[in-house]
Amino acid sequence: MNGAPHCLALVLLLAASPLAAAPEEDPTHTPAQGPIPPPAVPSKGLSRWFNPATAPFIPVPEIAIDPDSGTTLGVIPTWVKTDQNNQVRRIIAPDVIYNEHFGWGVHGRIYGYTSGDEQWSLVVGAKQRVEREFDAEYQRGRLREERWSFSASVVYDIDGTPRFYGFGNDSPASAVANYTNQQERVEMQVGLNLTHAWQLRYTGRLQVVDVLPGTLDKVPSIAPQFLGTNKLLLNRLSIVYDTRDDLTVPSRGVELIAYGGLASRNGLLNNSLYSEVGADGRIFSPIAANTILVAHVAAHYLPTTNNNATSATPTKTISAISSGPIKTFR
Repeated sequence: MNGAPHCLALVLLLAASPLAAAPEEDPTHTPAQGPIPPPAVPSKGLSRWFNPATAPFIPVPEIAIDPDSGTTLGVIPTWVKTDQNNQVRRIIAPDVIYNEHFGWGVHGRIYGYTSGDEQWSLVVGAKQRVEREFDAEYQRGRLREERWSFSASVVYDIDGTPRFYGFGNDSPASAVANYTNQQERVEMQVGLNLTHAWQLRYTGRLQVVDVLPGTLDKVPSIAPQFLGTNKLLLNRLSIVYDTRDDLTVPSRGVELIAYGGLASRNGLLNNSLYSEVGADGRIFSPIAANTILVAHVAAHYLPTTNNNATSATPTKTISAISSGPIKTFR
């Protein structure tokens, strides 16, 4: 796209130069005309499915191989809707799949891009056995051109593939067990845009996780004493500094976040599970044509924790991502 104006300018310059001037035509000479090509015939039958201009949708093959969830095969017929300016406004991408553990399944997906400042998505799916999925998200104020930014999400998910490998580094491979993870999560973020770069953000998250018996044939189910339900209500306050030139595919700028929060099982502060403080930083810097250097560093510290059965002990996690492999220190 960026090269098109340069090519057009080059053609115009050649046409205007003396070297590119057309020879003077002889008025008595009539150039011979070749046969007029027939108009293009639109693709029909199966051939139209292989032509993006005439295919009713884009058939995207789906092939996934995972040591836990096994092999999944399917197809994602995709419709992309654009406006008069060729900006993508909606993507509809359902699928039909088959998984060796859970049988046939379907998903309905729709992604709406009302504008650069507002977008939403909805994903609903189910398989023959065990697994279910619902994910709805909405964002407004992404560009921080208004005083407030807001986002919300609702997730319901049943995953039959998680593994429990025991405790400690000396756990034998034979001790692996399977369990079903069922979770419901509601999350809301409200941001006060102090300037275009600075934002004060509140995050509220309610999450309920049920550990249920495993359902895979060749992997034993987790021991009954580990089954149960856990609830978490997180309240977090963050200060954000963001100068990225694009939220989806940034090419320059930084995003710096410092935050602190409290998590509890019920209510705002009672029976607190833990308190937290942390920071997250991302830097995007172009170093050459079509080359961007990206760096990411994060720190997370839990001053207090409460598991009821053990005393409160501070824990911390510091992780860094550079051009090499991810490194984590505890």
